[in-house]
Amino acid sequence: MGARYKMNYWKGYPPTIDDEFMTGIVKKCAAEIVGEGNVIEPEPTMGGEDMAYFRNFLQIF
Repeated sequence: MGARYKMNYWKGYPPTIDDEFMTGIVKKCAAEIVGEGNVIEPEPTMGGEDMAYFRNFLQIF
């Protein structure tokens, strides 16, 4: 069949470190828009750890 592949594997992800100041700003804005009782803070998960890579490039997260 002659199939070939190349795989690059990086073990692990850099940590996602949230900015408490920016989180507070977003939370306040959300409360003004939808009401404080409608702002939900979910339990932290590992589902979005790829955002750490974006932060390395954009510095906005």
